[in-house]
Amino acid sequence: MRIARFSIDGNVGYGAVEGDASVEGGPVLDIIKGIPYGDFELSGTKVPLNKVRLLPPVLPSKVVAIGRNYAEHAAELGNEVPEVPVAFFKPSTSVVGSGDPVLYPSFSQDVHHEAELAVVIGRMCREVPRERVKDVILGYTCANDVTARATSSSARSSGPAPRASTPPAPSAPGSRPSWTRPTSPSPARSTARPGRAAAPRRCCVRSRT
Repeated sequence: MRIARFSIDGNVGYGAVEGDASVEGGPVLDIIKGIPYGDFELSGTKVPLNKVRLLPPVLPSKVVAIGRNYAEHAAELGNEVPEVPVAFFKPSTSVVGSGDPVLYPSFSQDVHHEAELAVVIGRMCREVPRERVKDVILGYTCANDVTARATSSSARSSGPAPRASTPPAPSAPGSRPSWTRPTSPSPARSTARPGRAAAPRRCCVRSRT
């Protein structure tokens, strides 16, 4: 099931995405009763997807990212592939919605975007064994990972470069605007807090995947 978080007439909600661009009238949202962080019901009230503003699928407490995990990309930047994954964090304020502006940092104009797979964790957890990974995954979404490359050379010895805004949803027209819920997820409680992302004050470029 594809689920989108959206805003319409100032109200924020969740909906199950039905149909696609090939269907006459385009996709629609069947509005979810409450929030989809566990068992939920569909209301049967449907709105066209093109009539709502898409928000970040979730508002996470933090974003955990893995650097230099693609050998070819590491080589492209002159980096060696590490023996163990290089993990770093991003704040929740770095998350914006599909089509929302991404701000260039004041210290760099050399800003790159990278298409990524984002995993939405639906419960508090640590040191999860491989066989129980699905128990803590709420769903998946597309992400546009934005990086300021100007500091890459000075950061190579200590880890990946500082990051700019990271929207966890695609912005290209016709792209999937949602996160995908596994068919049979385990009941889980999310630490994400539904709400509206703060509007950025200065726009230099719009996100693209």
